[in-house]
Amino acid sequence: MNAGRSNWRLIQTTVALVVAWSALSAAGCQPRTQEADRLDRIVAATVTEPQYRGVVLPNGMKLMLISDPSVQRSAASLAVGAGSLNDPPERAGLAHFLEHMLFLGTEKYPEPEGYQQFVHQHAGFTNAYTSDDHTNYFFQVANDAFPEALDRFAQFFVTPLFNADYVAREMNAVDSEHSKNIENDSWRIQQVERNMALPSHPMHRFSTGNLKTLGGATREDLLAFYRERYSANLMTLAVIGNGSLDDLEKLARERFTNVEDRHLTKPRYPQEYLPRKAALRVLTVEPIADRRSLTITFPLPSTERFYAAKPLGLIGFVLGHEGKGSLLSLL
Repeated sequence: MNAGRSNWRLIQTTVALVVAWSALSAAGCQPRTQEADRLDRIVAATVTEPQYRGVVLPNGMKLMLISDPSVQRSAASLAVGAGSLNDPPERAGLAHFLEHMLFLGTEKYPEPEGYQQFVHQHAGFTNAYTSDDHTNYFFQVANDAFPEALDRFAQFFVTPLFNADYVAREMNAVDSEHSKNIENDSWRIQQVERNMALPSHPMHRFSTGNLKTLGGATREDLLAFYRERYSANLMTLAVIGNGSLDDLEKLARERFTNVEDRHLTKPRYPQEYLPRKAALRVLTVEPIADRRSLTITFPLPSTERFYAAKPLGLIGFVLGHEGKGSLLSLL
């Protein structure tokens, strides 16, 4: 379980089938041969392109279904629109701490290690991460174990226990992650960047948490954060499996329709997170590892509404291109 920047993608399946057809002089000008009919049947039997469906459940949860008969394991990923930027100022790392605690039993499946044991026993793995503006939970498992694994997973968002007996243990686990990150240059640079943000902006806060920032946190604190930030209308679930779209939709509906819709408003954060200055700011960080790098950051307005055109990806390609006539070749 990790906090911070992560671009983990659930699963990407690409199935390519190339069939060489004998050229016909003109479509419809010659009768079809037995060989052509046989080839049609072969193609129909072997093409397994993934099928997709988007659904919004009655509780407002968005659902993406992917049916692919070729997958060896089924998988699911659920993103919640709440992350470390939503931490209470006096409880840095609470979102990350809650992520850990969700794994430790639910009313339907109270065994603290039951979910992870089930997934591992059925050729799978599971994890989660807490980012600035969202938290993501995911797993993959053998196809035949998917219905029960998905049911266990869904209960995280229906009736989690937040077992008080494990609060201290998981708090120490969060602290261990932080201790590990202290010697990691990427994490160190990230925290220096956060320190430069406006003190009034949530970006300025320490995101991962440790024993000092979480000291004194209770089960009641976790429940309060969960109720204030976790709602079906701020969740998106992606499911991929070898069953039909109808079967996958039925599995998801039966398990996730009971997630409570608290009708929460999507969090918005101030667009200005850096103090305005007329010149560039240069931050110098002395690395632990033998490395040299330069990162240039541009504060930009949200491009969310332009998702289909991917403007940031286009700009990144232009700036990152290394061929003839590129910015790199000029510099």
